[in-house]
Amino acid sequence: REYLGITIPFMLSTMTQPLMGAVNTAVMGQLPDPKYIAAVALGAILFNNIYWFFGFLRVSTSGYAAQALGSGSREEGLLAFLRPLFIAVIVSCSCIILQKPILTAYLSLVAPASDVAELCSAYYEILIWGAPLVLFNYVSLGWLMGQTKVRASVFMQVSSNVLNMILSVLFVFVLHFDIEGVAWATLLSQLYGAAAGCWLMYLYGNFDYKTVIEPEELTKILLVNTNLMIRTACLLTVNNIIAAAGAALGTVVLAANAVLFQLKDIMSFLVDGMANGASVFSGRALG
Repeated sequence: REYLGITIPFMLSTMTQPLMGAVNTAVMGQLPDPKYIAAVALGAILFNNIYWFFGFLRVSTSGYAAQALGSGSREEGLLAFLRPLFIAVIVSCSCIILQKPILTAYLSLVAPASDVAELCSAYYEILIWGAPLVLFNYVSLGWLMGQTKVRASVFMQVSSNVLNMILSVLFVFVLHFDIEGVAWATLLSQLYGAAAGCWLMYLYGNFDYKTVIEPEELTKILLVNTNLMIRTACLLTVNNIIAAAGAALGTVVLAANAVLFQLKDIMSFLVDGMANGASVFSGRALG
């Protein structure tokens, strides 16, 4: 019962994570041209390439936070949040600095139709500024999960996605912002999620930055996740090959694949909640 009491809310909250992309796809699907779905799909895969590769910021944070919970160490619990956060800041700033080369390389690889590439660029140029927000959300959500703050993690995920749904409908169907509308809706939802994460972290801990940036500890976080990063790189390679193959077959096929990808993501993230529950229990036992 204890396992299910933690795991079922985690399953529901992690399932909401791909809903932002699903909502964007659904809203774009109401527009008359499939190029809108195709552009959002390519944008979503591009951001997945960036964010999923650093998904260890959430996964490892959960593990270390759970170990700190098991050992009863408040200091280690805070460091389990602050050290991944330091890495997240460096990575997100690098993404913003290199945003144009990243977009150019990706569009050259996938080679979509020119109108799809133009829309994808407009979507990307808005949402890339959310990189610090997304990676901060990964770290704060991972810490809340590892510390078994179930209600807080569910609230953070669900409220962000509900806001995204509302803003997407408002910006596209009422204000007629088209693809820029869903991009702004997602960015504002990410901003809200980061603000909620800051508030929740304020509730559950006092910060002490003195021992955060020890090189050995930061390297340890990266090394312990090497296998996870390799696995993620393989997964992203497959996703990009499918996207490129779909683009080669035309905008309609690319858009149809986007819908299938959203269904797959929702199912996989639902099951991923079981992994989160297992990591909390194993981490706590190790601690």
